[in-house]
Amino acid sequence: MRVLVTGASGFLGSAIAAALLAAGHRVVACVHRRAAPLPAGVDTVAVDYMRDVAAEAWRPRLAGVDAAINCVGILREHRHASFASLHDLAPRALFSACEQTGVRRVIQISALGADAGATGRYHRSKKAADDALRSSALDWTIVQPSLVFGARGYSTRLLLALASLPLLPV
Repeated sequence: MRVLVTGASGFLGSAIAAALLAAGHRVVACVHRRAAPLPAGVDTVAVDYMRDVAAEAWRPRLAGVDAAINCVGILREHRHASFASLHDLAPRALFSACEQTGVRRVIQISALGADAGATGRYHRSKKAADDALRSSALDWTIVQPSLVFGARGYSTRLLLALASLPLLPV
């Protein structure tokens, strides 16, 4: 199976790309910048998630793709990355392009709290993309992890620092 992975150079996306390769799949890695080395055998496609917010930008990237996994995510906005573009508009464009090109299977990595009670922009932007995917005709799965733990993870550094303290903060 040939699988397109967005955010493939990030923490979660790179692990998913490596797992797909290990399972014998071919990977098309959509990357904005190389935050981590990608495994050998991965096809890379440059993506600007702030600008690629129309299905037309995604359709050529889906040629020969059987499934898509959206792993794009940021924890903080800055002038080159907004929650609205990265979490909502670009994924919506990807989902629409999947429908248009016949890529039926889509997995969306969302976030715990991206639900009807969401109050912050981060969770609302994730929820907006989740809702768009739910209303599509695609065969979709939405994953809402509460914590993603791994050697390169932001949360990992914080949790390991807390664990090394001689006292438990209350």
